[in-house]
Amino acid sequence: MRIKKIRLVIPLRSVLQVNIFGGNHLRIKWIGKDRIIHNVLFQIGELGPFEIAHPSKRAAEVWLNLIQRAKERLKP
Repeated sequence: MRIKKIRLVIPLRSVLQVNIFGGNHLRIKWIGKDRIIHNVLFQIGELGPFEIAHPSKRAAEVWLNLIQRAKERLKP
C-alpha cells in the first residue's frame, strides 16, 4: 500500500471558526478573518493508514484535537 503525504496548512492566527464534519466524507471547514470560507475534503479511506480520514466521529475528534493543540502552542 502506498502512503500519501498531505500537508494541510490552516493559518490559526487568522481563523475565526473551524468546523470538522464526519459523515460520508471527512470535511474540515474554516473561516478566516477575511471572511472567506475554506474547505478541505477527504474521501473515504484516503488517509486510511493514519486512521484520521475515515468518515467517523473518531476522525473528527482526532482532527479537532490536533487543531486545539496547535492553537494552544500559539498562546503566549
